[in-house]
Amino acid sequence: MRLIGSFLGGFYALYLSGRFGLGTVLVNPSLRPWETLAASAGNVKNRHDGTAFEWTASHAESLKKYANPNSDRDLILLVLQTGDEILDYRISEKALAGSRTIIVEGGNHGFEGFGRHLPEIASFLRKKWLSSCRSESGKYIPDPNQVYFSSLWYDTDRCFQIEKQRR
Repeated sequence: MRLIGSFLGGFYALYLSGRFGLGTVLVNPSLRPWETLAASAGNVKNRHDGTAFEWTASHAESLKKYANPNSDRDLILLVLQTGDEILDYRISEKALAGSRTIIVEGGNHGFEGFGRHLPEIASFLRKKWLSSCRSESGKYIPDPNQVYFSSLWYDTDRCFQIEKQRR
């Protein structure tokens, strides 16, 4: 199994990569979402489907327990744009130094021209990873040909419930 995560999904993907030794592509990842999302407290709308929900400071704070700076850098492809208006790309570049990295000048938080990088991303994801991925019970071995996309950005518990259902 391999992961691609963008923004807050990149944060979740990094956690899962560190926990299970998964090959992971991080696109403009939010590595300190408890800081960047704290300012969003209040009633907000999901950017994808328009549903409204309340985001609180405690929601943002709860993300700290999933911070995982110790992921194997050989398993990470970091894809950044310098023009991201929400996240400073230099934070990811510094925090994940040693990872294979693509830095694109300009762009935005949505990552303009993402398709131009798909050949390199696909090549990275095709690598055969040496580590196996197992649950704590030792029963879970994912299909190595599957790629899971993570772009959930508002519901930490739901993200990990979805991951657990795939076992």
